[in-house]
Amino acid sequence: MKRPVFCVALAYALGEVIGLYTRTVGEIGIVSAMLVCVGIFVRKKKQGKSACVLGLGIGLGMLGAFLRIPQDLREKPDIRQENGYDIITYATGGETQGKPVICAGILTDRQGETWTMRVLDGADVHGDILLRGVQGEHTIAEIVQVTGTYDTFEHVRNPGGFQSRSYYLARNISGYYYAPQVTTITVNQWEILGLPRYLYYQGKRILYELRIRADCQIAKLLPEEQASLVSGILLGEKSRIDAELKTLYQMGGIAHILAISGLHISLLGGLLFRLMRRARVPIPVAGIITIAGLLLYGMMTGMSLATMRAIWMMVIFLVAQMFGKSYDMPTAMGVALFFMLLCNPVRILDAGMQLSYMAIAGVSLGNYGMKRLHKKTGFRRFQKRYPLRFRVVQSLFYSVTLQGMMLPVVAKTYYEIPVYAGLLNLIVVPGMTVVVAGSWFGLLVSIGTISLGRFVMLPVGWMLQGYTWLCERTLELPWNTLVTGEIRGWQIGMWYGGIACTLVLLRTKTRNKLRDFVYKHTGRFWRKREVVRYTVCTILISMLLQGAGQALCVWQQRTEAIYFLDVGQGDGILIRSPDGRNIVIDGGSTSQSKCGTYTLLPALRSQGMTEIDCWFVTHTDEDHISGLKELLLQGKLTQIKVRTVVFSAYVFQDAALAELEAMIRAAGITIVWMREGDVIGDDTFTLTCLHPTAEYRAKDKNAASLALAYHSDTFDMLFTGDMDADAVADMDIQQDYDCIKLPHHGSKYSYVEGVYAHADYGLISCGYNNRYGHPHTEVLQGLAQEGTKVLRTDEMGAVIFRSR
Repeated sequence: MKRPVFCVALAYALGEVIGLYTRTVGEIGIVSAMLVCVGIFVRKKKQGKSACVLGLGIGLGMLGAFLRIPQDLREKPDIRQENGYDIITYATGGETQGKPVICAGILTDRQGETWTMRVLDGADVHGDILLRGVQGEHTIAEIVQVTGTYDTFEHVRNPGGFQSRSYYLARNISGYYYAPQVTTITVNQWEILGLPRYLYYQGKRILYELRIRADCQIAKLLPEEQASLVSGILLGEKSRIDAELKTLYQMGGIAHILAISGLHISLLGGLLFRLMRRARVPIPVAGIITIAGLLLYGMMTGMSLATMRAIWMMVIFLVAQMFGKSYDMPTAMGVALFFMLLCNPVRILDAGMQLSYMAIAGVSLGNYGMKRLHKKTGFRRFQKRYPLRFRVVQSLFYSVTLQGMMLPVVAKTYYEIPVYAGLLNLIVVPGMTVVVAGSWFGLLVSIGTISLGRFVMLPVGWMLQGYTWLCERTLELPWNTLVTGEIRGWQIGMWYGGIACTLVLLRTKTRNKLRDFVYKHTGRFWRKREVVRYTVCTILISMLLQGAGQALCVWQQRTEAIYFLDVGQGDGILIRSPDGRNIVIDGGSTSQSKCGTYTLLPALRSQGMTEIDCWFVTHTDEDHISGLKELLLQGKLTQIKVRTVVFSAYVFQDAALAELEAMIRAAGITIVWMREGDVIGDDTFTLTCLHPTAEYRAKDKNAASLALAYHSDTFDMLFTGDMDADAVADMDIQQDYDCIKLPHHGSKYSYVEGVYAHADYGLISCGYNNRYGHPHTEVLQGLAQEGTKVLRTDEMGAVIFRSR
């Protein structure tokens, strides 16, 4: 077996992936039995030992995932089957509820206003935790007592939501305090920590102070925007980078340059090692000093998962140099992957780690392809005659392999693919060597004289401005983004399966076996031009597997569905009609900050809803429009196009309406005023305005809420905004509905007896433990008496009605 370490590491990672989907002892037992049966079958075969070793690796990976990845991270959204449709809920309980806890620990890191603390003494708190919104001056390696409310990170409660729990667990952080009281404890740290830990934390303190000084020095050398980027690139200090600039780089496909990874580590490690070798330092000593320097740099910058992977691989390279062995990139990647997952299996769920390893896999795949091409005489001749053209072809080839390996993970993480990212990276990545090296040189020179440091930093600032300009121009190009929506695990498997099949069929032994099979079982016609037929078949198989995954993804986005998002104390409803139209009703919250950025926008992207045909505003309370206002302010950066915004013709006139109307017109969006009886739809669905009528006199903006009835072959639903009891009674509901969205978050002042007996389900959108007491007990009792089942976003997260 070639590259056994890499193969075992890959098998272990595959075992963890399988373990994520085996949620019970019975399921893991079935998979284990299947592996044992395969091992028994192949034990006497030529490759039997290799197969058994790989099977053992898969088994250990499954066991590690089953035992060490928390059960809640392996749970999937609950699906309730009804006649013709499914009801999907994202959470099994309410939001996490904090509890008062006093604990003591040592501060280990800081990012912006958030500190990381290692707990030394805590009854129910262990490991590393975050301290958010800390007041007062503190420093690394300071022992403190923390008093406040301790909470764990929430599960995903909406489609496309940020996986905060798995993100922080992958970094060994179990929970957080918000705005706690932090008191410094004066003790003898040597006695409490012991000598090794004392020296370790004192070293972290020195490195942290060095990072702060370097950050302040960079701020003196460049304008604010470029200085924040350089601090992120060199020091891992990203708290000062503008959020819109981060989004711009992400949408351009070059956000990876802000992460400290292989480029930084290889430059720093290679420079240190070569300088010491030039100084005639023995290879073992040079290697050990370089490894120590890389570890210190990683500690100073926060040791992200990408940095950790890069340091692991660089250490293996240096060890190979020390022992006079050749370096193999796939083997080094396998060792790094195995030990990182062995230390913390949750890391396999982290998008940053997935992207980091897929990038290295893409480079390894490019190396493999170039090695095969170099065996061709014509290719070597081309390289010798046209070196410049060869460089261009080589760069394009590596760009294709890199993007091919990273593409599914990018789509899974961001729900979209930057179409021009490959071309943009051909310009950006080569220049990053100049940016990183120039930034370090300018920073060192500025210690002696600021003016010389600024002069050295000028090209760095110009290049970063150029990168920003390129991203802005890219967004102006047509079809700059391919929205994929939510990618499933099996679709990713099909993509990588297609690549794996291509690589297997490219092997000479496999090709010879295929040729022998063709000769044995077919006639003369099929025995001609074997290589051409083989190549064509390989391409077709890859395209079939990869295309099928994407086609099924697009088909899924056309499925009729209605999404009641968990926006806290507010409303946010998404509708995908049977003919593929995208409709939004309201979208705002008073309990969630930046509801549009962190809830509405990810949900829309994850469902492929980037073009909104109609956005209905029932009324202009902040808990119904704050998300819409955020998206309007962000403009093109959201990549969400709203065609029409619909108001009631009798909407309550106030300053909030005037402000929102001005924002909509400034964005160039059409405004439609809807009256009772007006219908939007076609033969597949209708959305009808039921209220308010021309005769109805609303006493406030809640009473004037727009009421809409949705009808299709699958669903009959009623959306009521924040109507009060008089307005609900005025509608005189007689028709039966699958679901009625209760008005005003389940308020008793909007409840009318007998109305909800016409519905199978009553949906309540409200915040967990909100200060209004919604939903009121009288409403819940009334729904129970009428036989209406209750669905609550505060307890269940997002609720999705999806046709089969």
